[in-house]
Amino acid sequence: GPKAVLLPRAAHALALLLVLSVPLSNLAIISGVGTVSRLVGLVFLGVSIFAIIGSRRFSFHPAHVAMFLFVAWAFASLMWSWSLGASVTRIVTYAQLFGGALLLYQFLPDRQAVHRAFSAYIIGTSILAGLMLMAFVQADFLYRRFSVAYFNANDTAQILVLGIPIAWYMFLSEKGSKLRFLYLLYPIAGSLAAILTASRTGFVVGSLALFYVLLTRGRTGSKGTFRNVLIVAAAVVLIMQVAPSDAIGRVGSVRQSIGEESMDGRVTIWQAGLEQFVKGPVLGIGVGAWAEVMPPVVGKGGFGGSSAHNAYLEAAVELGFLGLLAFVGMLLLLVLYANRMPRDERRLWLTMLAMLMAIMFVMNWGWFKPPWLMMGLLVAHRTALRRERFEQERSGRE
Repeated sequence: GPKAVLLPRAAHALALLLVLSVPLSNLAIISGVGTVSRLVGLVFLGVSIFAIIGSRRFSFHPAHVAMFLFVAWAFASLMWSWSLGASVTRIVTYAQLFGGALLLYQFLPDRQAVHRAFSAYIIGTSILAGLMLMAFVQADFLYRRFSVAYFNANDTAQILVLGIPIAWYMFLSEKGSKLRFLYLLYPIAGSLAAILTASRTGFVVGSLALFYVLLTRGRTGSKGTFRNVLIVAAAVVLIMQVAPSDAIGRVGSVRQSIGEESMDGRVTIWQAGLEQFVKGPVLGIGVGAWAEVMPPVVGKGGFGGSSAHNAYLEAAVELGFLGLLAFVGMLLLLVLYANRMPRDERRLWLTMLAMLMAIMFVMNWGWFKPPWLMMGLLVAHRTALRRERFEQERSGRE
């Protein structure tokens, strides 16, 4: 009937809206609900449940099993958590993130659908980059670090640079797209907007993204190499000419920051975290409990210690060795699947995973939306390509 067609289409449209909303999630906070993307996610969840019931079709990938095992162990930690309230809050977050990744898999069934999701993310990051550049142009004086609305500057930078490889992949893949000019320009605009945050992590990870642009030319030969060099050079020149000197100076101090004994207080935090892990290596202190338990342990030398500044250490301290194993195992399984994709997609996703894993080394992105969104898109993309190849082989046999 009409509902059998309408509900899956509505769920697909909401999946795209959810992907678009993730880069813009902190533009507004809705009272009683939270971020914009959370509101979209709740609507997507409701429509998806009815669409799945109506179609009687539900599938999952082995990577989803790995995600589930990690979330299940986090849920189990409620039994021994040192801060039950914080743990319940974090479990709700993990359940939403896992549910989102699983539902995206249901409603991005083919290459075209996944590419539309990529386009949605680039539109979202382009809006965010545009808002960043507008804030910069309209500023009465040059801040050292720019951001917009409720966004943290570091988070903004990572969201922006994650869009660069996706935009470039779409530029090379979708030659007839009406958005192709946007895909071409985004590596330049996204890089400039990211530098305005003065995030050193964003600078390092963004360099990986531009390296991908530099080396990935598709099937265009030497002309593609010249174009790639031109795009990366334009991004670098524009940054040097336009970005505030304070921002350039801060991101340029990466080597100095690494060479410092404290690394802006992170070493103190990591040492305290390792000591806590040794005290409880099996079970940990409970998911989400770091912010409640660790500040007194860290002391004043680590900016209060409410953040681990390392997703792997946070997983180890909160969930013990088994939790760390589940977290790292989940990521390595995704690397394995990405490595088995066709050449162009393999390069894209290995780059994206390298960027995410680097971000997680200095930020608590293990429970943030962008990494789980990317993990969900990777699994959907790989399955879509496998289905496409299977259909081609079956057609060939017929």
